[in-house]
This record gives sequence, structure tokens and C-alpha cells, in this order.
Amino acid sequence: SLVSGLRLACTNRTSRVSEPGIVVDDDFSFGAAPDGLTWNDSRCIARADSTGLRLENRRSESVCMMGYPAGPLDANVRIELTVRGVGLTRGGLVVLGFGRDAIEGVQYSYSITADRRVELCRSENEACRRLLFKTRVIAVKQGSEENTLAVQIRGKEIALFVNDFPIGTDTADADVSGGMTLGVGPGTKVLVKHVRARLLSS
Repeated sequence: SLVSGLRLACTNRTSRVSEPGIVVDDDFSFGAAPDGLTWNDSRCIARADSTGLRLENRRSESVCMMGYPAGPLDANVRIELTVRGVGLTRGGLVVLGFGRDAIEGVQYSYSITADRRVELCRSENEACRRLLFKTRVIAVKQGSEENTLAVQIRGKEIALFVNDFPIGTDTADADVSGGMTLGVGPGTKVLVKHVRARLLSS
């Protein structure tokens, strides 16, 4: 009973919503993960260990995507995803989805790859309309190093960053708000260290 009680009381998933402006602050550095971070597909693996949340895609072609278990985010927010190891796999790819409307089947996706490509898409019914694409982005760290993808949204304006380096901007047709998703490309394994979102002053 003591062990069961400690499991309920001690969690390494931090959500410091009491801190002004912070709406998501999930630190997976010690292995805890929120309910809902699972895949039904046996080739898409999500598991926590003592170092973080491991996402693995055993498919040979398609991307594994999952809805992130957090409420919809407002249109004035900065979202950050810190991962390790995207550069360990040739063709490695990690995706941060945002502005998700599950009913309409629409979301934005921001991705980086092991060979330093960066892309922003607007996806509708799984079809990607490319909004921004860059190659040889030196700010993307390779090998086992950590990378932090950041999206800063102010109404219709979307600004992208990698490791605090500005990548580019895009202007949407309407205010960008909605849920988040995480994804990994074919044959990719990454370690998720931190997911964070904070509101921006308008």
C-alpha cells in the first residue's frame, strides 16, 4: 500500500499551471508520462523510462502521430518541444503539431530532420500544404544532442525557432488555436525531454 501511495503521489510530470502564463509544463526527464500518450498501432511505440519519454516509429513509410493530452491552446502562445536523438537515425524526423481541430481534420505541423531540413505544413485530411521549407539549417543539432523546436503564435502570425534560432514566419488565414500533436517519422526513435506552452501577452 505504501508503494501504491507513492506511485500516486510522486510524479515527474510537472504541470506548473500556477505559474503565471504557463499552461503546459511537462518534464519527462525522470520518466513519468501523462495518460493518453499511447498509440494503438503496434508499430508506433511510446514508453517512459528513467531518462524521458521514448517515441519510436517502426513503420517503413508513414509518420506516427498522436494527439497530446492537453487542452486546446489559445492563439497567443509559445510552444516548445525538447527532444534528443533525432539525428541518430538516417532520415530521422520529429514533428510538433499545433492548431489542431480534430473535427475539421486540420492542423499545422512543424518538423525537423536528421539532415537539417525544416518544414511547416498546414494539413487537412492528411494532405500537407507546405508553407515553409528550408535545408541545411545549421541550428539543428545532429547526433544524440538535444533540439528544442519552438512555435510562437500571435493571432494569425506563426514564428518558428530551433534552439532559439529564428527559422521563419508565416501568416495564416485565421487565428491559429487548437490542440497539440507529437510525431516521429519512419524508422525514427527520439527521446522527448520536455513539452512546454506559455501564453504570450497580446
